[in-house]
Amino acid sequence: GPRHAASAGIVFTKKLRVGPAMPQVLELCLRGENNRPVRVESVQKFKEGVKETQNFALLWQRLRSVHPGEESQFDLWADGNSKVDAKVAKTEPRFTLFIVDNPNVRRLKGTFAVFIVPHGRETEWMFCTSKGRLVLTDNVGFRRLAIATLHRGHKYGSLQDIREELSGHVTELAPDGVGGKGKIPVMSTADDAGERDVCCTGHSEFSGDFVVEDFMTPTQHWHRRLIFLSNRNVVQSEARLYRDMPPPLPSLADRALPPVPCQPPPEEKAPPSKNQKKKAKKAKAKANKAAAAAAENAVTTAGAETTVEAAGNTESSEATANSSDASTVSSSAAATSGSSTPPATSSSTAAPGNSSHGDSGSSTAHPSSSASGPTSAAAAAGGATAATAQNGGVEDEDIDASFLACDHHKAMVCGLSVIRGLAQAPAGSQKALLVGLGGGGLPLFIHRFIPPVSMDVVELDPSVYEISKKWFGLREDDRMAVHVADGLKHITDLAKQDPKPQYSAIMFDVDGKDTSVGMSCPPMSFVEVEFLQSVKSLLAPHGVFILNLVCRDLTLQATVLSRVHEVFATAHCLDIASEVNKIVIALVQPVPCMHNDADLHVPAMEWVKGSAVELEKTIVDSAPPAARSNVRFISSMFAKLQLLS
Repeated sequence: GPRHAASAGIVFTKKLRVGPAMPQVLELCLRGENNRPVRVESVQKFKEGVKETQNFALLWQRLRSVHPGEESQFDLWADGNSKVDAKVAKTEPRFTLFIVDNPNVRRLKGTFAVFIVPHGRETEWMFCTSKGRLVLTDNVGFRRLAIATLHRGHKYGSLQDIREELSGHVTELAPDGVGGKGKIPVMSTADDAGERDVCCTGHSEFSGDFVVEDFMTPTQHWHRRLIFLSNRNVVQSEARLYRDMPPPLPSLADRALPPVPCQPPPEEKAPPSKNQKKKAKKAKAKANKAAAAAAENAVTTAGAETTVEAAGNTESSEATANSSDASTVSSSAAATSGSSTPPATSSSTAAPGNSSHGDSGSSTAHPSSSASGPTSAAAAAGGATAATAQNGGVEDEDIDASFLACDHHKAMVCGLSVIRGLAQAPAGSQKALLVGLGGGGLPLFIHRFIPPVSMDVVELDPSVYEISKKWFGLREDDRMAVHVADGLKHITDLAKQDPKPQYSAIMFDVDGKDTSVGMSCPPMSFVEVEFLQSVKSLLAPHGVFILNLVCRDLTLQATVLSRVHEVFATAHCLDIASEVNKIVIALVQPVPCMHNDADLHVPAMEWVKGSAVELEKTIVDSAPPAARSNVRFISSMFAKLQLLS
């Protein structure tokens, strides 16, 4: 019966003559006598299979009773009967199951249920954290919930297909007295399993294996994200795409990338859109007409070429706000409201005036005029041949630059409000230095919607730089330069120059790799007093230092904030309710000293909020009408600004 499906045994044969050249045959049949055996290649693999089955048997024995507030986790791998890619089956589990016990549910509906997390949503707080899963269990109203997450590279079919595939496993996870055919509810946040396409995979020297993937949100928008597989539950970068559907992609096995540079396969180029085909047809007709006229006039032209500019979808719609109650889900029988949906989205198109990101898909990295030491990103990526961006993965028009997926990036944009006269400054006159590129969403937003700011961006990892260009629409020009360099060394070297460069803003959005410290952003070396002094020396008198701080150790967090307050005259803090981030906004001079004598009577905080309103107007005016709801966030965020004591 199913309760004994996890048992294992070893069968020995006797009186079998084995020749000296006869290979050793090892087979495992761990799911009962009705399933065919699976051949394994070594004794070690055989032992591991038996050991895993024994561990599952112990887990099953424990799960016969409810253990309040506890959680168990294990992976289900594809067996010999699963119709999956053989390479994927060896490297990726088919399912990860979390078994959560919560006997103190407020509205009890039953004892045991299964919850299927759609493709691409496993990184959401409710599904990727123990606390979130406990809340989910309470929301759906079952004492025990088996939460199943799906893995990239596998094909699953419909929710009903997944339910049938899991049915033989989940019955073994129910407490005593629960089970039987049709007795276990299966739920999800949607009516289907969702969609996910892997764009590329690769390896970073600094962060290990990574994947860039597109996935469909519950609001039917395609998003793209970068995830380092060493920390699968953390989204490194995320962007929203304009196109309704991603282009067909090769199989996962064909998408592996070399470590550096991140070069996508040539066959991944998106097919031309209807608009592109239409423009190409018109251009061809125009060229033919011109050629005919030239022939009539006996004018010969040699080597003429017709260039067709890629055109994005020109249709747009007003942004729509979408909200949902995370406490509601849909069952396999009837759909109800979704849970834990992403921020408000829109299906707007690229701004008409965004040609500053490069012509014909090419751009050149410009070394900072004040940074003679560090190597420019283009040179680091391969010299002269790397100066022109290889736009193989994404067109500039594919990325919605107005959409900031992370609230802490919005808060960092808010910090620019305290720069004196920023909203009225000429284009490119206010220099900003950002340490930490990621997918480039933050610098891309600033570049597009705050024209007075020109940016130097420092990124340690050349793979990340390549990814941001290939897949996240990063383009460099005279207002945007990326340097592949160590941020610590870059700033230290700049601070030694005479005269020193002067920035209106220096921003840190860099993660740490040391998991033994209770602070994941930034690394400790970035918040030492001596280094903060170097940062301050590079700021203009009206300058601002903006720090993305992620620290779960409250004692360490207080130490970091104390150091910032020690070095800078005034420091403010924005807490991000939806994230664990704190955005620290530190000023070289107190606010009243930053504006003219006529404004000295204005209270400091009132002046800052007024400046925020001016910057927000600048951003909104720079955005196309359909994207303005995305970029109108500064005033509401600044209402939560707190002065550090």
